[in-house]
Amino acid sequence: MQDRRVLVLTRLIAGKVDPAEAALLLGLSVRSIRRLRARYLERGPATLAHGNRGRRPAHALDPATSERVCRMR
Repeated sequence: MQDRRVLVLTRLIAGKVDPAEAALLLGLSVRSIRRLRARYLERGPATLAHGNRGRRPAHALDPATSERVCRMR
């Protein structure tokens, strides 16, 4: 997904697609495209990754609990 965003935003910045077409290609609103474009220009492609990437989910079981449940089987 991130590669597709980079491709579309690169084409948007180069003037090959307009914001409405970029929004259609990515399934986002034109406003979201403007925000993504600004972030992309400011911080580069790494800014397109989701902010929670690499974090443990808030609803994940404690590892000790998970291990105990697995031993019950």
